[in-house]
Amino acid sequence: MKKYMVAAAMLVSFLAPAAASAGGRVAVVATYPSFDYDIVNKLVATGRFSSVDYINVATTTPTLAKLQEYQSVFAFSNGSFFNRDLLGNVMDSYLRSGVA
Repeated sequence: MKKYMVAAAMLVSFLAPAAASAGGRVAVVATYPSFDYDIVNKLVATGRFSSVDYINVATTTPTLAKLQEYQSVFAFSNGSFFNRDLLGNVMDSYLRSGVA
């Protein structure tokens, strides 16, 4: 079984004091739903975020506008991306946009 690999980006301002105090929204951007929802549930259980959403990037690629709805994005892969190049470009634009 593949080990978890960081893809496109690492966690941006994850569990940072600013995210906690602001109650920011978090997106888990990943490729393996049966495992990924466990991460979503654990993030929700911290009570530190206003919402935690899951985006399955094995079946779709989020737009920059979609990612900009989130204060933090946790991206990783345990499978194949729908479009890894496009996702990489979107994640790069997200990081450069200074949303986090």
